[in-house]
Amino acid sequence: MVLKRGFKALFRGRARKSQVAARQATTFTELFAQPSSEPAASSHVLPRFKSTAADQVDRQHADRFTKIRMRLRTAFTPSQPVTDRQMFAGRKEVLTQAISSLEDQRLHLIVYGPRGIGKTSLLHILSEAAREARYIVHYSSCGAASNFPETFRAAAAEIPLLYHSSFGPTAEETEAGSSFADLLPKSGFSPRQFGELCARLKGTRLIIVLDEFDRSQSPEFRRDVAELIKILSDRAVRVQLVIAGVGGDIVELIEHIPSIRRNILAVRVPLMTDQEMLDLVTAGETAAGLVYEAGARDLILKLAGG
Repeated sequence: MVLKRGFKALFRGRARKSQVAARQATTFTELFAQPSSEPAASSHVLPRFKSTAADQVDRQHADRFTKIRMRLRTAFTPSQPVTDRQMFAGRKEVLTQAISSLEDQRLHLIVYGPRGIGKTSLLHILSEAAREARYIVHYSSCGAASNFPETFRAAAAEIPLLYHSSFGPTAEETEAGSSFADLLPKSGFSPRQFGELCARLKGTRLIIVLDEFDRSQSPEFRRDVAELIKILSDRAVRVQLVIAGVGGDIVELIEHIPSIRRNILAVRVPLMTDQEMLDLVTAGETAAGLVYEAGARDLILKLAGG
């Protein structure tokens, strides 16, 4: 009888361990499972979003891991640039160098490197830091058809007429909410005309960010931008350009004009170090509320290194 009870207790213990293991396996599977391509059991039941466009959980269709997935999506965005400073990791030396070149040396900045290296994320964080310092920042993503008048008219529209040396705060145009763009010719205009307008800027500074500059297929646009850098630098205008794009060197991004070399700083964005990648993982852990084991961290570093 005692032996029989002992066997029953042993089998019950093994059964409980199996149930726990099954629950743990289900938890892992549910958390990381991809949406199934198989048809639903019932033909009228179709897949649904588990969270709303306002990033709120749809309680009717969500499961117990929906909130965790939402935090993971926010923490790690490999298909999108980083726009939140709290999620930005590494690149501190590059960011420090970029800020110093703009603030201390009044240089124009050329940021280049391979595709996907983190240039756009760097520009977003740099722009945020500049706005905190009360710079006016105009961000533009270039395309194949980008041209000078369209691109820089949009930049001029960011500058209220309040900052024009010829208009006071009580001027009719200022009170009407006019901008520097209202003073440009309605048709096209040259780099010199834009530079002369910006020479009247006072009381603030403007940073014009031109991202994905390599996408521009117009040699004329590139020459006009290079000429503008020369004009702005020669007249000590309170406007600086930050140009970024894919390239092995700056000649691939901007026209080769020797006279502007002393007016620009070229920064090649390097690969992240192991420590910078670990910092990125740590930032993601904090945001997602998950902890990566040492083995997982080592695997991430190995994969990230190619």
